[in-house]
Amino acid sequence: MRPLDKLDSVTQKLYYQNLKRYFTLNAYPVSIWGYYPAYWQLIDNKLFLVGIKGVSNVDSILQATFPKHYDNGKVFAYWFSSFLTIPKGKILKKDVYSYTRTYFREELFKFENGKLHSRKIIRNYIDLKNGITRLNYEIISDSIFNRIKRLNWKILSDSGCDCTYSININEAGKIGTITYWKSTPEKENDTDSLVQDFCITKFKERLRSMQFDIIKWNGQPYKEDIYFHIFYTVDNELLNWSYH
Repeated sequence: MRPLDKLDSVTQKLYYQNLKRYFTLNAYPVSIWGYYPAYWQLIDNKLFLVGIKGVSNVDSILQATFPKHYDNGKVFAYWFSSFLTIPKGKILKKDVYSYTRTYFREELFKFENGKLHSRKIIRNYIDLKNGITRLNYEIISDSIFNRIKRLNWKILSDSGCDCTYSININEAGKIGTITYWKSTPEKENDTDSLVQDFCITKFKERLRSMQFDIIKWNGQPYKEDIYFHIFYTVDNELLNWSYH
């Protein structure tokens, strides 16, 4: 949850100024983008900012930042109109770039201007009866590649389909967008476009019937890209140098 991102620009600037004033360079984590280890509390269906992890003089920071909204060690999060979740199970997926994660089960809280609007238990993994598991990247990759191998790769390789691809599994657990990544950055011409269209069309025809289990991220639709680097050898063998 990042409620501080919803602050108006003036208040946000003041918040950053006070953080710089009170935090040392060794404080963790400090970021101008708003990833602060803060403590929040739900009181009478209202969300309050009540502390900052690892900081002893929290009251001084809160009073200096929110002089009109500070009250007895807490600040009403009037700026927050979004959602937060509480884990109710094991980690399902995590994003190493944004430091976010989603769990198999979560309790979802939705807020409007700091006031609780709704709360419910959600499932983020839907195990379909005939779905292919999404819990193992290698199984996903191998399932797709095994179907791609059944294509006529003598024709496809001669046509220029040996390449890097990202194959998207959409929110319904079906194959969505397929992207053909050129190995060289030169300007694309009409021939390149025809090759890409031909290769992608053949892939979609082969993969159209695949059904994977469904994943959601904090209860929202989730898409996943699976990467392949496909190479057809002189021994008529198709290799997958995929990104894991």
